Amino acid sequence: MISLEVVIYKNELYQVFFTYTSGYMELKKIDSAIDDIILAHRSEISNLGTNAS
Repeated sequence: MISLEVVIYKNELYQVFFTYTSGYMELKKIDSAIDDIILAHRSEISNLGTNAS
């Protein structure tokens, strides 16, 4: 079972792929056909929960 954190960034849902100790996180938009990873700071993100699959 894989558990990915689901967050809200700029009013859209993203999955967290990696979290850096500096507070930055690598995010991928949920249901995106493109594997476009973005970098955002934790202060810009709202937690939603986890997605177990």
